[in-house]
Amino acid sequence: MRTIFKYPLTAVEVPMPVGAEVCTFQWQNGVPCLWAIVDSEATKEVRKFAIFGTGYALPKEDACCYVGTTQDGPYVWHLFELL
Repeated sequence: MRTIFKYPLTAVEVPMPVGAEVCTFQWQNGVPCLWAIVDSEATKEVRKFAIFGTGYALPKEDACCYVGTTQDGPYVWHLFELL
């Protein structure tokens, strides 16, 4: 079944259904989260994510893929999927 799931980013590795499409990255109640459109019946795979602040060094371009940006008070955070 196609639906939207929320994934709190409390670890680098996130088990998600294969083919999950990340929709947004935001803070909710002080926790960074991503929301994705998923097939809830699909097999799961582990995907890796990392959060970087503005001005922080990033992995090499071919080692990551930009997902989104969010703000938390005076801070701006950027989510990348590690490839």
